Amino acid sequence: MLLENARHNLTSKRLLFREKDSYIVSIPKSGRTWLRVLLHEYYSRLFGATEALNSRDQYADDRPRYFFTHDRYEHLTVANPWQRLLGRFLIPADRRREGRILLIARDPRDVMVSLYFQNTRRVKQKQAFQGEISAMLQDPLLGVDTVIRTMNGWLREWGERNEGFLLSRYEDWQAEPDRYFGEIIAFLGDGSVDNTRLQQAIDESRFDKMQQRERTSADGPSAVRPGNPDDPESFKARKGKVGGYREYLSDGDIAVIERAMTHLDARFGYQP
Repeated sequence: MLLENARHNLTSKRLLFREKDSYIVSIPKSGRTWLRVLLHEYYSRLFGATEALNSRDQYADDRPRYFFTHDRYEHLTVANPWQRLLGRFLIPADRRREGRILLIARDPRDVMVSLYFQNTRRVKQKQAFQGEISAMLQDPLLGVDTVIRTMNGWLREWGERNEGFLLSRYEDWQAEPDRYFGEIIAFLGDGSVDNTRLQQAIDESRFDKMQQRERTSADGPSAVRPGNPDDPESFKARKGKVGGYREYLSDGDIAVIERAMTHLDARFGYQP
């Protein structure tokens, strides 16, 4: 069985997965911190909750039971051989079939830049990537081919569902946050959206506010903690720009990513 097609999880973590109804799946650096903060702000207002945001998305109120995961991507790139054998990072097979799946997508060119800073400024030193971004783009494990292959695998697995699946793009959130965050909230819940609280959540999850929150949360949950408070490139909320990759990549680097993007499923809507 190909590692990216594995679906079993034989670890204790599967119990956490099975507590959930919905799974928010993405390649890292695709906007999930933004969405996690927004959902927490929205549901905290909706239910009058005072609990702080936590990395396991476990709360005592009646918000939908959602869980953020990188699923196959972590299975391929983070897991050690034992964890990979046991499927530690994978949504269990029954929940893959029966749970709701929200698949977040972002332009691979922007993703690869953010992943580079993740892998050089945030991860533990022994796991950090050593080298320039040009080398990482073509790395057999951390490079763009793994990102494209993983995205395609998710869409093959879930994209033909008649219900219980939603593909949502980072670029659309930037363009029309009311519309697309409202769509996500309706999908995760009972279909209803409190527009007043949604507007409040959108305001509280603005990029500048998330960065300020991150600057003052060095001891907070990993979901909103910077790698180095003195290094803006190590922040979870790093830039948040659509098309910001042009500031970091050479023409040759962009060509490497765009060649890989010719194999990306057209349903994602990203054209090289």
